[in-house]
Amino acid sequence: MTTANRRQFLETLRNKEYRQAFNEEQVGISLAFQIRKLREAGTLKQEELAQIMGKAQETISQWENPDYGRYTLTTLKQLARAFDVAL
Repeated sequence: MTTANRRQFLETLRNKEYRQAFNEEQVGISLAFQIRKLREAGTLKQEELAQIMGKAQETISQWENPDYGRYTLTTLKQLARAFDVAL
């Protein structure tokens, strides 16, 4: 990132609405990638994680999609339990 681009980006973050939208998007992307990485680290397929959690494979696929972004606290707790990690 060039200095001019960095300056422009930082300027856009001064806008509260933009900053909140940016943060929400980053959290959603981060969660999706963390779920996938934890699943792969356990050498689990989506179907296997779904079976452990009592969910459909399609649900796991949704959770691993960076565009999903509708995680509930209950879902995150269930995932933490399935992966034996802290939330």
